[in-house]
Amino acid sequence: MADRRSSSTGTTAVIRVLSGLIVLGGYEFALFGAPVTPERIGASLGGAYLGAALPVMMWSLIVLMLGRRFGVEAKLISWGLGPALHTSLSSSRILMVRRIPVPVLRTRVAVQPAGTTKARLVALVLITLTVQGLTGWGLLFAPGPFGVAAGIVCLGTALVRLGGFRSIPSAAAGGRSVGSRNRGGDQGLQVLAALQRSVTEARRLIEDCSDPEWRDSAEGRKAELPVLLGEGRYREAVRVAESVAKAPGVSAVERAGAQQTLARALAYAMEATSAEPCDRERFLELCREMRDAPAQVTSGSDLRSLYYLVTGDAELAVDEARAAARVGSAPLRRSMAYCTLAVALMRAGRSEQAQKALRLARSQGPDNARIAFVAGVLSSVSAVVGD
Repeated sequence: MADRRSSSTGTTAVIRVLSGLIVLGGYEFALFGAPVTPERIGASLGGAYLGAALPVMMWSLIVLMLGRRFGVEAKLISWGLGPALHTSLSSSRILMVRRIPVPVLRTRVAVQPAGTTKARLVALVLITLTVQGLTGWGLLFAPGPFGVAAGIVCLGTALVRLGGFRSIPSAAAGGRSVGSRNRGGDQGLQVLAALQRSVTEARRLIEDCSDPEWRDSAEGRKAELPVLLGEGRYREAVRVAESVAKAPGVSAVERAGAQQTLARALAYAMEATSAEPCDRERFLELCREMRDAPAQVTSGSDLRSLYYLVTGDAELAVDEARAAARVGSAPLRRSMAYCTLAVALMRAGRSEQAQKALRLARSQGPDNARIAFVAGVLSSVSAVVGD
């Protein structure tokens, strides 16, 4: 399993390198044989960008329009680049608008619960390659270096990425893709979507799940993790996060996400209960390990603020918590960031601002256990100050 993960990571790196070389090659070819002027450079850059973005966008649109006919569906739809500006979860998919509003539409594709066949996947990829190829060929006839760069990069990107096939989970040897993982993913999305409205409802979905194996699976434990945080069961969340991080078949991004949740749960546990031996050292070690975590894992997370709270720098904790709360992550995570901001403001001696942050925490998402805890702490501090 580890070898497969290493191979997948290596393949992704090769694809990125090849894509970069194609973009660079198309740009330089467009400038070849004529005077290099600012206008030609700008046109070539624009063409190279369009040629790289169009194949990705066309694959996403084809999946959205035709994917269900071929046994796949988009589980995550992302528009733009950079950190998330707004995130919306439904029972079937995640919608994300990113901070830099450039026209880039991307999807994360999954096989439908009923599964699919290799023949249907090949047909979908051939349709996509045909559309991408015709588009790239047409761009070659656009005037000037813009058309040359756009056409070359579009054709090259489509071939290197094989349309978009590499974003689909690999098919099983028998000709039918594995559907159980995606059924578990669907159940997990339903839990996460419900969690943004009600912690109690999300727990009920977990308890009422008709698949007895799902809850003990990696997918089930991943879905339960944020529910445990919402319920204030932080020590249990630590144990579940540990099991997810060690589960076979978990991707590098999923493992980083589990470690990030583990560190946050540990900080919340130290905040709400008596710290256990080595809690602080373990938390700091996890924070060091998360320094190079992918942005999609850390976006909107209050982990850096929690780090400064643990190390005793309230002002930096305020800055980091405020920055995390401004990111349009899912409502529960944003609510937790505002709770952390309230705690940081309280420790910085700004009680009125802390109360405002707590009100914002209540307005963002479900009435999770940490809101009640922070409210109690603020009331205690206000009573002491009043005395």
